[in-house]
Amino acid sequence: MSASTPLPEYSPDGFVNREREIDMVRNRLEALLDRRLVDKRTFIFTGQHGIGKSWFLLHLRHELEKLRSVKVQYVNLAVYIQEPSSEAAVVQICAALAKALLPKITIPHTGPEAAANFLINEIRKQILSDHVLVILLDTVYEAPPALLGVLEVHLLGSLAIEQKVLMVLAGRGREYAWTTPELRLYADFDRLDLFTEAATAQQLYYHIQTMFPRAAEIYDISRGNPKTTLLLAASNDPLAVLDLVIGEMLPAVAPKEQHLMREHLEALAIVRRFDYGHLPYLLSTYYADPALEKLPRRDLRLILDRLLEPGLIYWNTEQLAYTLHAAMRNLLLHYMRHAQPELWRRLHERCIVLYQGWVDARPRNWKQWRDELEYHIQELSTK
Repeated sequence: MSASTPLPEYSPDGFVNREREIDMVRNRLEALLDRRLVDKRTFIFTGQHGIGKSWFLLHLRHELEKLRSVKVQYVNLAVYIQEPSSEAAVVQICAALAKALLPKITIPHTGPEAAANFLINEIRKQILSDHVLVILLDTVYEAPPALLGVLEVHLLGSLAIEQKVLMVLAGRGREYAWTTPELRLYADFDRLDLFTEAATAQQLYYHIQTMFPRAAEIYDISRGNPKTTLLLAASNDPLAVLDLVIGEMLPAVAPKEQHLMREHLEALAIVRRFDYGHLPYLLSTYYADPALEKLPRRDLRLILDRLLEPGLIYWNTEQLAYTLHAAMRNLLLHYMRHAQPELWRRLHERCIVLYQGWVDARPRNWKQWRDELEYHIQELSTK
């Protein structure tokens, strides 16, 4: 396995972690099987690229299919993104569900409304009379909003209100603004966390046993991102792996725009938190262009919006500042430190000057800025 080699296919024996999330879903499903009234029948899991969302859904299917009176169907929206229109995609999704769940019926292809209505009526008659249906929907927030809108109006919204339908959605990026209450108000939202060091070691033991003794070293770089862990363990070029994974974490936009996002993230990753006041200094240092220190606020807002939209940065309510997600920041810092050491050093040095000035000029927040100042001094002193 190299940086460009496909990751191993899902297998139950190779699955690690997620017991809490699986128990949550299983307990809700068992309540439905016991004919108890369940208000929340939708789970929406989010998580960064490589966190294992697809493996999680596939393992859920494996586990839930063991239960009696349960029908489980996995749907990956990535398969349908290239359809010529959102309407055509929804018709194809309905046809795929029908083929898997009710192979004797034929879905009308006259449009999404007819296809979905026919499918839902057949599901009610042939499945929900004596089964609970579980729909596992993958790559949700990576799909175009237009597709999600048509899918909700014609299919998901109607399924979500059924008392014997449980839905589990997973995706990354900015969440879609669902209008159906069962997908918005009466849904459980959760985030798949990075693996612990112990879970990372277990993952390596299952998949690449020869690298098990180096679990702590690999974890120090991957920070528990399962995909990054496997790629690092299997590659002789860790910097190429980091470059690949960082690129895959960026949204699928035009190459020029993606490159610009990457540069902005590299500039911002050097600090633990940031706001508008940091951007001009970090960007001017990154590009070695003093003129960028006078960037208008509207331009700074555009930069932040481009990073906020796909969820690359977020507003940290505890720190009252913007931050990068920990795993991505760690990957960027490790890559820059070893592939771009002069840039890494220059950014840290600029932050030391910046925070020293703020310590002197802003006495009300001197402790906050002093902590950041000491962090950058410590980073530069670490071999």
